[in-house]
Amino acid sequence: MRSIGFLKQAKGNVADFDAYSQALRFNQKLWSLVQTSVLDSTSRISGSLKISLLDLSLFIDRHTLHSLINPADEKLDILIDINVNITGALIDVSKPPNAP
Repeated sequence: MRSIGFLKQAKGNVADFDAYSQALRFNQKLWSLVQTSVLDSTSRISGSLKISLLDLSLFIDRHTLHSLINPADEKLDILIDINVNITGALIDVSKPPNAP
């Protein structure tokens, strides 16, 4: 969730390239951790989910690079949306079946 906040702040002020690039780098580090976790030999993630998460993390790597080369606030929208959706899915999965 911290990454979402950083990206939203950066989106509001792309002129501050230091904050913009820090938000992108923080998000990329987060997704590097996802890559590492998915590839860990002790991971219990299914094969198809592994592939999907790795594909998504590679997209994020490429998009981050393009966003650093040509900064624009709208480029952060997709990263924010991905993080919000993944976070929401993780929260839903961690809830007990009868929880609201």
